[in-house]
Amino acid sequence: MNYYTENTMQVVINEIPFPALLTEMEGMPLVANRRFCTLINMNLSQMKYLFGKKQFKITEVLGNRSCIVKAYNTDYNLKMQDIRIVDGCRLFIFTGMSDRQTAVPEIPSFNNLICSSPSFLSTVNQCKKNVNPGRICFLNGEIGTGKETLARCIHNDSPIANAPFFCIHNNTEFDNFFTLSRTTTTSIHYCTIYIEEFANFNHYNQDRLCELLRTCIANDYKVICASSANLDSLIMKEELHRDLYYILLSEEITVPPLRDRKEDIPLFVNKYLAALNKKLNRSITIHQDVLNSLTQYSWPGNLHQLENLMIKAIYSIESIDGVIDMKLARELPHSTPYAGGSYSLASAERSLVQRVLSQYSGIKGAKALAAEALGISQATLYRKIKEYNL
Repeated sequence: MNYYTENTMQVVINEIPFPALLTEMEGMPLVANRRFCTLINMNLSQMKYLFGKKQFKITEVLGNRSCIVKAYNTDYNLKMQDIRIVDGCRLFIFTGMSDRQTAVPEIPSFNNLICSSPSFLSTVNQCKKNVNPGRICFLNGEIGTGKETLARCIHNDSPIANAPFFCIHNNTEFDNFFTLSRTTTTSIHYCTIYIEEFANFNHYNQDRLCELLRTCIANDYKVICASSANLDSLIMKEELHRDLYYILLSEEITVPPLRDRKEDIPLFVNKYLAALNKKLNRSITIHQDVLNSLTQYSWPGNLHQLENLMIKAIYSIESIDGVIDMKLARELPHSTPYAGGSYSLASAERSLVQRVLSQYSGIKGAKALAAEALGISQATLYRKIKEYNL
């Protein structure tokens, strides 16, 4: 952008009555107005100094109408009002700040994934071969298996890792991405779009997703789709677009459930325990017998269930340096070790959803609390309730 254009854009953007930031398609900033500077407590001179130095950029756009702006070693979670495409650039308009994180969280990458089990290692190797833009990726696995983490690893290992990562979790957020942001399939460039639970989209949005996937091929952006649904069943019920099904089927990568990753379970337990000890300034340990019992459990809720269990366990111990004992293993629902063969994934998932719904029954905002406990969106929860006739 030349001096004349930059000054013209500065005048125009200053007239916007909300905090506003104009960026390249890759997420690098070009022009910000004074309201944006005030929002993150900087002046225009400081802002211009950071521009182009990779010390300030849009790193992630979340489907719930917020985005992460990185400045120095601080991540700002800002509420968005709108995104517009203006002359090959992105114009972000904000309403305020959701949160501020002074410590930058660990960036998901293939190098820091827990993957000692052969089944998951095979999945990771397939993902590594599908990092380039212009390719589709379909992650198929149960709820809580780490599909979004894998999607972020694919993005962060790709040639467009410095571009924004758009995260879309449901039908409404997909509408927002196209309608409210005035985005079209021909205006998308240099980004990764992660779309979760697309099987719950209405037919109109399934058609738009088909168009997005077709346009993506051999283009400069990437689309990663993920689902925990039984797509074959949805095809039989005519609830899923056949074109969408066959496009994704050719790029399918299966994400194994936690019960097929027994070698990884102790590593996850120690990871969650270390993070919680650091956060709470404690020195809680876990008895080896408990660890053995957790390794043999079937984990119908996968990583979400394991993490929530560790949180419950550490908060149930009053002393600073206590030990998690066998009481935890006895509290596991249907804690008979998984023996294979007759185990039904659908029945286990139905049982888990039903149990969590019963736990929050009669409480205000029960569905929202249940969805949070299960680690899924409310839209997915409602689909599970309908699917399992709960």
